Amino acid sequence: YVEDDPAKGAILSIETRDKLLMPTSLRVTYADGHHIDLAVPVETWIRQGSQTLRIPAGRIVKAEIDPDHRIPDRDRSNNAIMP
Repeated sequence: YVEDDPAKGAILSIETRDKLLMPTSLRVTYADGHHIDLAVPVETWIRQGSQTLRIPAGRIVKAEIDPDHRIPDRDRSNNAIMP
């Protein structure tokens, strides 16, 4: 969290570990049960292998890249974090 305060949002780093570059989404789930989906355009991966995203305020319980499994991925075990 920014300054350890969920009310100030969070900073999340994502990276690609594969050569297949495709647009995807990042789903952030909050403690109150709602979630938001953030678009991660293909340009994110073309410019550099990793990206830092600012996440809106709230207590996060899970962040998952490609939550609907729309892109090929040989290892989905590294797609989610639960802080």
